[in-house]
Amino acid sequence: MANDRQPVGKGQSIPAAAIGLGQPATSVLIVQRVLALVVICALGLVVQDHPIANAYLMVGLGMYAITLWFFPHAWLLMLPVLLPTLILSPWTGRLLYGEFDFFVVMTLAAGLWRGRYLVRHQPALPAIFWILLVMQLATQLHGVYNGFFPLQTFDANSLGTYYTSYNALRIGMGFFAALLLFPLLRDAVSSDRQLAGRLLAQGTMLGVVCVGLVVLWERGIIHDVLNAEDKYALFGNLLDFSSSYRITALFADMHTGGAAIDGYIAVALPICLLPLLERRNRLDR
Repeated sequence: MANDRQPVGKGQSIPAAAIGLGQPATSVLIVQRVLALVVICALGLVVQDHPIANAYLMVGLGMYAITLWFFPHAWLLMLPVLLPTLILSPWTGRLLYGEFDFFVVMTLAAGLWRGRYLVRHQPALPAIFWILLVMQLATQLHGVYNGFFPLQTFDANSLGTYYTSYNALRIGMGFFAALLLFPLLRDAVSSDRQLAGRLLAQGTMLGVVCVGLVVLWERGIIHDVLNAEDKYALFGNLLDFSSSYRITALFADMHTGGAAIDGYIAVALPICLLPLLERRNRLDR
């Protein structure tokens, strides 16, 4: 009987699908898909109860889910764009969660449906990574516990103020969202590292551009460009460094001060520089 196995020569690799790498067990996949349906149903109920634009959000989430179905790693491009732009808290009064969180939850549901959690035979991470992760997780859980308890009675004002114990959930939400998205990022990097990095960098660049355009509008520079009668009026707001007004862009957290926009720019700019560093490395080779 002929042997169907073909020898693998030097420099050749076996496709992951041929040896079952990167695929969860069937029972695990079923559990993940059941959880995905539960998450989607819960998300639909929350969005339906949203104060404004719930129909538009439903349509947007549906289109986003379809995009992830055909392009599973598209979230690396889309979430960085939505992070600084999709903020309706000044109109909804909801401070503990926002519209961006809906798309994060839909991303998690799409990852569950595709079985991207508990995937077998992924490259091992160094021990120092797990040590640092456990330390950070313990710190976050300790902070959330101290802020959340003693638990206050939930009422109509619980979602619209910072002065309740539920605000601890808002503060810890970013870390836990990143923790839940990490398996999807790891899967994307394992599938195509260059594509994952390029999508993340391009999405972050688009987000920074959106923030920049809003800041230009906020400072009146776009108005000057469209309506200035001479060059002095054109650069009046651009070169005004004496005003005490501080830009906020669309970050709703800035309504009480803070450094939301500063933190965003500090984190986003290094990511935007990644393509330049990779291009320089290729040129050096």
